[in-house]
Amino acid sequence: MSSRSLPSLNALRAFEAAARHESFAKAAAELYVTPAAISQQVKALENWLDVTLFERHARRLSLTPAGRAYLPRLTEAFDLLSEATDYVRRAGQARVLNVSVPPGFAAVWLAPRLWSFATEHPDLDIRIAATVRPADIKQDNFDVIIRYGRGNYPGLTSELLRRDGLTPVCSPLLMEGEHPLTDPRNLRYHTLLHNESTALAGFHVTWQDWLDAAGVEGVDGQRGLHFSDMQLVMQEAIAGRGVGLGHMALIGEHLRSGRLVKPFDLVLAGRGDYYLVFPPGSRQQPTVIAFVEWLRAEMAKDTEFWPA
Repeated sequence: MSSRSLPSLNALRAFEAAARHESFAKAAAELYVTPAAISQQVKALENWLDVTLFERHARRLSLTPAGRAYLPRLTEAFDLLSEATDYVRRAGQARVLNVSVPPGFAAVWLAPRLWSFATEHPDLDIRIAATVRPADIKQDNFDVIIRYGRGNYPGLTSELLRRDGLTPVCSPLLMEGEHPLTDPRNLRYHTLLHNESTALAGFHVTWQDWLDAAGVEGVDGQRGLHFSDMQLVMQEAIAGRGVGLGHMALIGEHLRSGRLVKPFDLVLAGRGDYYLVFPPGSRQQPTVIAFVEWLRAEMAKDTEFWPA
């Protein structure tokens, strides 16, 4: 291995922070030291390099050409160092898999299947947090995050897991009787079940959206029972107590088993899709790779009802 001649890490950190902020005071606040300490470290680095990195003015700093050339390379090096450190730290905790998922996804799709992954990995401690809170890279310690949205998660890496679409679903019992759901106009005689869990995030598809797209008139898309949890909507629909808008990405097993049926052909595209989201350094962890492969394999089992 070649011997590397490098200045002190503290001096490099001091310069990188001061250069980004163009201020010793702001760099000091970021690194929890004094401005004088930042100034001393930067001066030591300049002496070590025998290069002036800053032009020092009365009330501000500006980078010299050498400083401007140095900053992006140093920032990239710190990013790589941080990513490598996260990778090794997570590898040391590799027998624990922390997963964050929306409550509806957890209850309707993940929980009934998770035992199979746990059986394949008996030495892995799997921890599921059911939440719709936005992923926070600074506060959370998740290895894998599943979110319903458009895939834009600053500071995180995202991959599409499954496209979504919504369509009415109900118990087979509602396909018979005085007002069978063989005609969408008969929805007026049945309780509409509303899932409000995606409303606040701006990805909400309503009953009125579906009725309008289907050209159905005379049905009030606002009436019925409103729930803040997708699982409650599915429970009521399976019990024959109403008609819900089912997320096609999640209900394949319910359709296969016959607990639910899809009475109409129209599937309205979702305003969001399901995404896998990864903090820096987590995507290549063996446990994460295994979990993602399992997720995709399980999703592929439902392609007879909805494309992956």
